[in-house]
Amino acid sequence: SKKDDPIMISGCIFEVGAILGRKANVLAKRFRNKGTIFARVIADKLENCGTLQLYLRASKVKNVEIFGKTDPFFELCVLRPTKSNKSWQVVYRSENVISNLDPNFKPFTLDLRRVYEGNLHRKVRFLLYDWQKSGKHRPLGALDVTLSELLEASPHDNFPVIFKKGHKRKEVGYFHVKGATLHGHNPTLKRDTSQSSADVSHNESSSEEESDEENTETTYNPKLFVPEIPDRPTFVDYLSGGCEINTLVAIDFAGSNGDPRIPGTLHYINPSDGSINEYEK
Repeated sequence: SKKDDPIMISGCIFEVGAILGRKANVLAKRFRNKGTIFARVIADKLENCGTLQLYLRASKVKNVEIFGKTDPFFELCVLRPTKSNKSWQVVYRSENVISNLDPNFKPFTLDLRRVYEGNLHRKVRFLLYDWQKSGKHRPLGALDVTLSELLEASPHDNFPVIFKKGHKRKEVGYFHVKGATLHGHNPTLKRDTSQSSADVSHNESSSEEESDEENTETTYNPKLFVPEIPDRPTFVDYLSGGCEINTLVAIDFAGSNGDPRIPGTLHYINPSDGSINEYEK
């Protein structure tokens, strides 16, 4: 070896699971040639971004069934980076409603840490499908919208679901917000700086002391502000408390699922963009 290369004196291996649960999450190991090394695990907790409760319905869903009616369900997706670009990844999937073109979906709760770390102003995508027993669900269309727009919507507002094919765009149904509530989230207040001409003339004629004051008003949607709820325990909290987990993983590579090297099969992994397949979803 070269003269300036570091010389290894000794070494040891720690398992994170063995450290967690010990007093103060600290574990010590002795070296064979004397000496002791201490390892401590400190959990870097993510900021509590709160939760969002949504209650959605759809209307005028396109009927794509020859016999009967469409069995709609939806997926809520966020845009996340992959190996080479970005792709939409599912964070919630609704139940399917059998033979109903105006379905009411069950209310659901989202952990906003999974949705852009609580950023309510980035676009999410709702994908509407026709459920199929075979698992090859028929895509109907998509809606791109921000969570803030859903929070500010009334039950009578329409959010069109668009089917795109080439340059053609066609509405295949509508989403409606029956209820939306934030818990434990503290959004930044928006200031309304728009003033009418009457306001401007009034400000010009006001006294010098009044003109020095800021004339903008803080406006907000009242339903955005609700009492905070306690933080949810993290995975590390459970391990530190002595929780033991046994995991059994089984992967079904049945021949009927198709060759995983062929695009379109259930186990196919795209080597170009790293997009996830149906099983990984």
